[in-house]
Amino acid sequence: MGKSNADTFLDADPGTTIVDNIPVQEEFIQGTYWFGTTYRLLYKPRIQLKLPSGTNITAGGFDPEKILNVGPRAKQWDAEKSKWSVKAITHDGWNDGRPSFLDADGKEIAIDPDTGQLAQDPVFLNMTFHRASISGHWT
Repeated sequence: MGKSNADTFLDADPGTTIVDNIPVQEEFIQGTYWFGTTYRLLYKPRIQLKLPSGTNITAGGFDPEKILNVGPRAKQWDAEKSKWSVKAITHDGWNDGRPSFLDADGKEIAIDPDTGQLAQDPVFLNMTFHRASISGHWT
């Protein structure tokens, strides 16, 4: 349970289906014990995203290679200390914990207050996942 598919499974691309639960129910039918199982699978497809600059990326699934770079804290220039530091992002003067879009360096991407457009494309972090294989058998 909790593992995603490494290969294509029931026409689902790798990394897009996850085993959620495998409940087992014991039944006694006509003098014999039976163990019925139901496999509950969750599906989250990968999609093509078109960024404002015209760039296309693939994102989504349970084992995403790209994760949107957002967070409630960002690198900000500290003029008193003359260095970059990580501080909470404020919205209209309030630190409410809401995430903001971050650039590749971890700095907040500005949003035009009139149009609501980002000053640059959102940044997606490239992630590498390593799968561990577990084998076993039923006795």
